[in-house]
Formats: sequence, structure tokens, C-alpha cells
Amino acid sequence: MAAMTQLVKLFSRKRRAAEEGQHSLLTMNNLLSKRRFTKELSFETEVAQAAALSVILLSKKQRQARGLDELRINNWWSQGYRNWDDAAFKKRMRVSRDTFRFILAEIENDITKQPTPMKLNPTPPATQLAICLYRLAHGCTFLTVGDLFGIAAPTAHCIFLDVCKAIVKNLYDRFVFLPRTSEEWSQELQVFLDNWEFPCVGAWDGFHVYVYTTMKNFYSFKKRYSVTNMGFIGYNKRFMWAAVGAPGSTHDSRLLKNCEIYSQFEEGHVLPNRSLNLYPHGEIPLTTVGDSAFPNRPWLLKPYKEGTRVPLERYFNLRLCSARVV
Repeated sequence: MAAMTQLVKLFSRKRRAAEEGQHSLLTMNNLLSKRRFTKELSFETEVAQAAALSVILLSKKQRQARGLDELRINNWWSQGYRNWDDAAFKKRMRVSRDTFRFILAEIENDITKQPTPMKLNPTPPATQLAICLYRLAHGCTFLTVGDLFGIAAPTAHCIFLDVCKAIVKNLYDRFVFLPRTSEEWSQELQVFLDNWEFPCVGAWDGFHVYVYTTMKNFYSFKKRYSVTNMGFIGYNKRFMWAAVGAPGSTHDSRLLKNCEIYSQFEEGHVLPNRSLNLYPHGEIPLTTVGDSAFPNRPWLLKPYKEGTRVPLERYFNLRLCSARVV
């Protein structure tokens, strides 16, 4: 009986060992299968990635080799500044050398550039001012300005804006203002009478500056796109007031009426008195002049209709026109 029991236990251990071996074999096979699947999946992924990379590389545009920087020279300005006489200088810059030096002294601190690793030799202040004045005087493209002064067009554009801002900041309030006292108004009246034989204290006029745009309200009667500007000018060609930036289709009369100065004139806040006693002419009413586009107000005279045959009206128009074109 004991021998039978030992035999049963022996067979049980062998069967258990066989089952464990079979289980281990199945586990090993599963593991090998997973590894094989993972390798196959990794291989397929690598193939897909390689194919995608190949498509990207084939479809990518070839980068063109950068050409040599353009050769830029500024002999036109550097030599001209030294060699031009006063007439030639004013013809190109629209200001005299003395005026050029005066403006430069006023704004030099604001436009002086410091050297940087990218630009070891920044554009000198005198050249910057010349770039701005030449662009304002002739209205040419920044590409043309850049070629004349030996710089790139984008650089010319940046310099132009910087110099304009510096001029407005340092000079506008000092030189663009209305007469402040009765004596200053009397001087305006006296000089207009002496030089143009018309009793006024200033002249109004509008002008257009052409711009690149396609907005309809900037299309002016001149058949071009522009902005409308207006100025009030004294006897010495000094701007006493200015407004800029209205769409080109804006009429001069409408532009003036939309400005604050129109209300100030209407309410009597600008002219100290309605008249001045000017020897030997006596009491003279204070007024300004403008062309036919302006409204006819007590303080703003405009010419009679063009083509009038009345001698006094024609003479009035002649004298008013001479005073208006200061």
C-alpha cells in the first residue's frame, strides 16, 4: 500500500513538471512572437518615416545661393556736399546751406546713431538730413534715394521717418504759430500792404501729396490718389498753422470747416480786434485771403468769379491773387 502511494506521488510530480514545462514553452513562444512583432512593427515604422522624409526632401525647394551684396557708393552726396555752390545746393535740397546747418544743429542729437556689431559705420547725421530733405523736395522713390546716397531702400525709409519726427519734435512749436500780440498782427498787415498792396494778415491754401493707395476717398480731382493738406502762411512764407493727412477727395472748404481753427476764427478768438489803425491808411479790417475753393467769410476773402468784366473786381482779383501767392 505504501509503495502504491509513492508511485502515485511520483506520477503526479512528473505530470506537474510536464505541465510546467509546457507552460514555460508557451510563455517563451509568446515572448518570442511579441519580440518578432515589435521588430517587424519597428521596421515598418522606420520604413514609413524614411519614406515620408524622402518625400519632404524631394518636394523642398532648393535654396538659392545668396548673391553678393550690392556695391553701394555715395560719391554723389559726399562730393556734392563739398563741391556744390550755394545755388546748386539749394536746387537739390530746397534749402540754403545755412538753413541746412541750422536744422542739423537742432536735431543732431536725436538722429545720431551709435555703432553696432551689425553696422559699424552708421549713417552720419548730415547724410540723414540730406536724405530726408531730398525725398521731401523731389518726391522720388526710396530706391532712388538709396542709390544716390549709397544705402538700401529700407534704410532710406527708416531714416526719412526718423528725421521727420525729429524735425517736428524740435522745430514745429517754435516756428509754426499764430501771431500772439496786436503788434505782430500789425506787422503782418503792414508787410502785405507794402509788398502786395492788399490789406490782409495771412493767406490760406491747400495742396496735395500723392500717395500709393487704392482707397476711393483718397482719389482726388487731380485724377490721382493723394492726401489733402492745408496751410495758413504769413508774409515771410512762414507756416502759422497747418493741417495734414485728409483724404484726397476732401474739398478745401470742407477741410477748413472741420478744423478747430475755423471755429476759433468764427468766434473771434484768433484776431485780437476786427480792425487795426494803421498809419497812414486809418482803420483797416483784419482779414485773410484764399482762392475760390474757400468759403467767403468776414475774416476770409476770396476772389470774384473768374472772367468778371467789372474793372474794380478784376483789379481786386489781381491784388488778392498776388497776396495769396506769397
